[in-house]
Formats: sequence, C-alpha cells, structure tokens
Amino acid sequence: MPVNRKLYARRITKERSPNWPCPRCGGGHLRLVRSSLHSCPTGDTHEQSSEDYFVEDMAVLRFVAMLKCDNDICQESSVVAGIGYYVEDWSYEVLDYREFYAPDYICPSPNLITIPPDTPSTVTEQIEQAFIASWGAFSAAGNRIRVAAERLMDSLKIPKTTTKNGRRKPLSLHSRIDKAQKKYPRIHRSLLAIKWLGNAGSHSTALTQEDVFDAFDIFEIVLEELYSQHFSTTESLVKQINKRKGPVRKEAGKP
Repeated sequence: MPVNRKLYARRITKERSPNWPCPRCGGGHLRLVRSSLHSCPTGDTHEQSSEDYFVEDMAVLRFVAMLKCDNDICQESSVVAGIGYYVEDWSYEVLDYREFYAPDYICPSPNLITIPPDTPSTVTEQIEQAFIASWGAFSAAGNRIRVAAERLMDSLKIPKTTTKNGRRKPLSLHSRIDKAQKKYPRIHRSLLAIKWLGNAGSHSTALTQEDVFDAFDIFEIVLEELYSQHFSTTESLVKQINKRKGPVRKEAGKP
C-alpha cells in the first residue's frame, strides 16, 4: 500500500497516539505509554514566557515518549521524540489549550510501505533506516533511499564497474540502472525517479516529507514487481484470462 499520508500527518496527544502499525508484527499498533511522555519548553519559549505579549499557543516544547505495540504477543517498543505545541480548545465555551506532539524521530519506525518478504535484507535495512529519517531528517531519508537503490542493483547483479582503455572504472547509479533496463524494462523509469529523488537528498537539496513519501511509493512498486509473489501470481492470471478471453478456472466436477 502507498504511504498513508493522512495517517502519518496525525499528532500524538497526552491521551493517545495515531494508529501507526507496529514495525515488528504488523498486526498491532504502537500505543502511547502515557507515563513515559515528558515535555519541556524550549529555551526561546522560556525566555519569552515572561513577556506581556506571550500567550500559550506561542510556546514550543521538546518531547520524548515511549510507544508500545498493543499486540500482547509482540509488545514491541519504540522511542519517539519531537516538537510539542498548544492549540486553543473552546470546549464548553471556555478557553483552554490542548497539547499536540509532532514526531521528528521514531525508532524503530512504523513501516510506511509494504516491503515484500523476499526483498534482500541489504535493501530492506536501508529502507527501514529511511523510515526513521522520514519523520524529520528528509534529506537523510532521501540519501538512504538512494543507497537502497544501489543495494538493489547489487542484488540484481548489475555490474558496479566497467573497463575503458584498459582501466576499470566505477559505474554511476544512473549507468547501472540503464544497464538493468534490458532485463528489467518495466521498472527502469521508476528506478530513475528514485535515483533523482535520492540524489536531491545526497546533494543537500531541500527535500520535503512529501518528496520522501513519493520516493517510498515508487520504491514499493519496484519491490512488488521484483519480489511480490502476489504480483507475479496475479500477472500470470491476467495473461491466462486475456488469452482465453474469459475465466480460466474449471467448474467443480468437470475434468
């Protein structure tokens, strides 16, 4: 599934965390351990709080907390940290303020896309590191995604070097992707798109979280094409149905 952007835009409150899936079991959700939530004003907030113009919703907080999988068999834990702030709440026509917390670090992070089980571990490791960085360090996430593309080329046995004038020279990621085109034509354009986004992160170009999510969405399609058993089974079924121009399954009791 593509990145659920609405889900990952939601904030933690003192009462609960969003339905972020557990990265270990995938069946449970990471729930806030309420007693673990701690926050403090930033230095600037502390300095400004004594000024006459200061109001509560100008405050900026730093927070840290623990999340725990609600699957009793799993019980995986994650640490989360980031920025907190206050929002006006006019419940019962009385002005109050509610605290919200926006993560810029979760480790281990929820899996933002589906990684097929047969994906090489060297690729999976880099994507999981990109998940962690995608909460706040967007350029770092882009860099990890680019490294994941390099590891994918390695797993597909695409050459790393070429010989020119009797000397061996390294191939760029772009050149390796072009070399993969003949054997894997369906993913060529997707891999190039991943490379361009990864380059932006590696070269310190400002990436947004949306850019990172775009890269994840594209990478998921590539991994499904290469390693998803469901994808290959469905593709085979599509070919059979189109060839027969109708159903391929025999009726019960008929040879």
